[in-house]
Amino acid sequence: RLEPLEHPAPTFIFSMMDEKLNPQRMSVGAALRILNASRNDIRYFPIGDHRSLSLPPLVAFSMMQQSLLCPIVQGDLPFQHRLFDTLAAGCVPLLFASKLIVEEDAKSRHMGGASKECEAWSWEQPASKPAKDGFCVEHTLPFHRTVPWREITVRLDSGLLREPIALAAVIASLDRAELARKRLRLEAVRRRFMYDWSGESADAFSSTLEEICALLQGAEGNQTGQRFP
Repeated sequence: RLEPLEHPAPTFIFSMMDEKLNPQRMSVGAALRILNASRNDIRYFPIGDHRSLSLPPLVAFSMMQQSLLCPIVQGDLPFQHRLFDTLAAGCVPLLFASKLIVEEDAKSRHMGGASKECEAWSWEQPASKPAKDGFCVEHTLPFHRTVPWREITVRLDSGLLREPIALAAVIASLDRAELARKRLRLEAVRRRFMYDWSGESADAFSSTLEEICALLQGAEGNQTGQRFP
């Protein structure tokens, strides 16, 4: 059961991650240490690997519930379990936006199509490997047609990951009132990512049905030239 969040959030940022996994996490870890040196509302817990947590899961979830912002930094895949933990806790996800040049798939090559550019959140494909269509934000975030993702997340340019000092300054300068509004909005929709077995509220199953309807309406609208509400 989801308990109401405390407003305003007592903590500014919560993060628990293995920062040795990749350069992106190392940069965010460095930025959080810079912030932690000058303020007391940062909760950063680096871990050694996925099997050794700094905090018990329930304690970590409780801290997320009390936090305004939770960084979602690149992992092994362009979609992460920690994003769903953050959403359930009502902590605004901090994502890093970048542009990807996506390789054309077999169908687009057959139709004479070319590679396309798309936006990815918290995912940068190594230059040595071609990016795939499934790495684009519309394929890595659930219910992207029906959930107001830009209203419940913060997105910073991934270029900041190359400058931890600049990244720390940008994070510190984020508008707290705007973040609080995003957190309120997230609190209102977070049940959409969980299953309510009592059937008392809209849940992930409801979101799935709405997403299917939006997909079908969009396809029909493209065929008929109509727009659907």
